[in-house]
Amino acid sequence: MTSGDIHKRLRRHGYVKGWINRKDKIYLPLVCIIEDEDDFEEIRKNMPSGVIRDSDFLARLRKLEKQNDWKGMCDLFEPLEKIREKDIWNDPDVLYGVGFACSKMADFERERLKEKGYLENKRRYRELCIEILKRCCELDSHNYSHVLALGYRHYKNVLELTQPKGRRDGNVKKEIELALEWNNRALELNPDSIKAHYRIGRIMDKRVDNYRYSVKQWSKEVFDAIEEMEFNAVGHLEKAVELYEKIGEHEKAKKDNHREYVRSLYSLAKYYCEKTQMNDWLYQYYLLNLLNGQFQIKQIMEQDKRNLNAAKEYIDKCFESLFNTKPNPDIDFTHLASQYDENSELKKLSIIDMLYRMGLIYLYLYFMEVIRGKNSSINMEEYGNKAGTYLRAAKRVANLYRSKGVNRRNTYYINNWLAWYYILTGNLKSAEHEIKGAKDGYVKCTYAIVLLLFKQDSKYTLAEQILEPLLNDDKSRSRAAVLLACIYRLSGQEQKYSRLISGIAQKHNMWARRFIAKIESERNKR
Repeated sequence: MTSGDIHKRLRRHGYVKGWINRKDKIYLPLVCIIEDEDDFEEIRKNMPSGVIRDSDFLARLRKLEKQNDWKGMCDLFEPLEKIREKDIWNDPDVLYGVGFACSKMADFERERLKEKGYLENKRRYRELCIEILKRCCELDSHNYSHVLALGYRHYKNVLELTQPKGRRDGNVKKEIELALEWNNRALELNPDSIKAHYRIGRIMDKRVDNYRYSVKQWSKEVFDAIEEMEFNAVGHLEKAVELYEKIGEHEKAKKDNHREYVRSLYSLAKYYCEKTQMNDWLYQYYLLNLLNGQFQIKQIMEQDKRNLNAAKEYIDKCFESLFNTKPNPDIDFTHLASQYDENSELKKLSIIDMLYRMGLIYLYLYFMEVIRGKNSSINMEEYGNKAGTYLRAAKRVANLYRSKGVNRRNTYYINNWLAWYYILTGNLKSAEHEIKGAKDGYVKCTYAIVLLLFKQDSKYTLAEQILEPLLNDDKSRSRAAVLLACIYRLSGQEQKYSRLISGIAQKHNMWARRFIAKIESERNKR
């Protein structure tokens, strides 16, 4: 038994008894005299009969961990289902190593989810991980690392259950609550935990999504609840950023928390970008102008401008932190992506997502300048140039990774916004080329707008053929209904128009109802 083992167990007991405050960075005395026999027995009993073997296990676990041999770490104690019967069940240090290895073994590859027995094997390690880490927390409830590790496992479960084409063998709502519970416990032990703040922020964001999907009837109370959840999520992410930026340049914590820092910056940029109503403003601007309506510039709220400026600040800072250079349209992003792909230290965020989000933010900023009029500001050309450059770069990098078999996501979500970029710059043929043949409903709706802007009867007919099937698509029906209403008005199909708007209230969302009301209002003025 080493003096280090004695030191750890004595300090742990000191935390439990309240002799030592975990927040205070103090050293134990050179000599500690335990006068109370019960305290002495508790410390002694926390040293299992196999302490020499346990120390040997720790050494072997650490050696295997350095080799990233997670299975080897687990194999030391198989069958893990009987780990409760082993001496190490009372040793939180050894158990933590095993629980950590089980968590690593629970990680899965989406491409293999359909393999026979694959999902069951991952579930086994996941459940064992939670059981073992819970035991660690029982033995040492004041150990921040153990509590944080259990919080991370539940956080990871939420991400796996909500990611596209992820696993669907769990309860998202339950995992969200467990992730929040354990990460909040970690914050109680260490209020300055960047990792806990970041994870709580992300989980609260997932909770908002889950809540939105479960809402049966929207009301002021629902909107208020969502706003409060979003406020709390942003607060934790901003706290993670604030804490990281206070760390000294050469401190180890700088490197240890860099992943959470850049992801917090990205999450904040994404939040403020999506908080704007720019997608709706784009529809209103083009469709109402097509119908000879009026789009009031004052409708763009000041809050949208502030949100976009915040998004720009966060995304620029995120890029600079990852690549040690300020974002610039002249950068060779394909070369940068190759370096990024080869350097595992940099794999903290998808470069495709980064470039896409940068392009989207600058596209929204560009749109705000466009509606103000030609040459509205010195930033107009800069915003347009950056929007087009970053979106095209995102598409090139996605295609590069796809050719390497690294990332097989389709690029239509990028193409969709590239099409909007071409619409804004007046290049309708490029916009049409970008999304022609798309299968997703929201991209088909953008394609229909492109066709409408040609102002040709043949294009109206084609747009109508594309949109009518979307009236049966839950995700796209309201947007498709608004576009069809515009087509019927532009092409003089009054009967179809009347029939469509008569069912708007029953079949479509509030956005569609408001938009149709604006069309009707403009019609009545004439």
